[in-house]
Amino acid sequence: MEVAKDIQLIDAIAEKQALIFSEECKLFPADVQIQSIYPLPDVSELESKLTEQSKILSNLQQKVDDLASKHAYNPDEEYTEVESKLRAQLESFLETARSFNMIYTKEIRPWTHMMEVPQLHGFGPAANRLLEAYKMLVKFLGNLRNLRDSHAALAVGSSETVAGEPSPVTRIISECESALTSLNCDLGILSASIAREKAMQGQQVNF
Repeated sequence: MEVAKDIQLIDAIAEKQALIFSEECKLFPADVQIQSIYPLPDVSELESKLTEQSKILSNLQQKVDDLASKHAYNPDEEYTEVESKLRAQLESFLETARSFNMIYTKEIRPWTHMMEVPQLHGFGPAANRLLEAYKMLVKFLGNLRNLRDSHAALAVGSSETVAGEPSPVTRIISECESALTSLNCDLGILSASIAREKAMQGQQVNF
């Protein structure tokens, strides 16, 4: 019974809230300013606004349908363009890496001889420039594994990907990783060569 009375009291307050909080009731001290209650919007006005917004939505839907009938929708269009640019960049890098490895093998490796510590003779200051280039390549290629995993995730469900076969971008990334293995090997030789060259220069200065 008490709960029912409380509910009835709340209903009465809700129905007569404008009167209860009016200045005539004097429920608050005179120095307390009571904010007036905003009047509820008219139902007919709401219906008019709803009709107006429905017409706007209908017009927009008509425009979308017209565009859809004129242009074929391709959800992978943006991804295809990005993939094409990525493939071009990776192919260019792979060609550069292969050319460098070939030149290194033919022109530089004959000057080296493998001992307990790799050494490089007669290479000169160019070793510093090559070392900086190697560092840039290592930094770039260090992210290829994450790129390959991301591409594999994006390629799931693509109509151009044959089940069980890697995509062209995945194959290029794998080849770049193979090139990275060779680059890291050469980097060890160049790093040791620079250290050895600095040590020899230090000895010459002391003499």
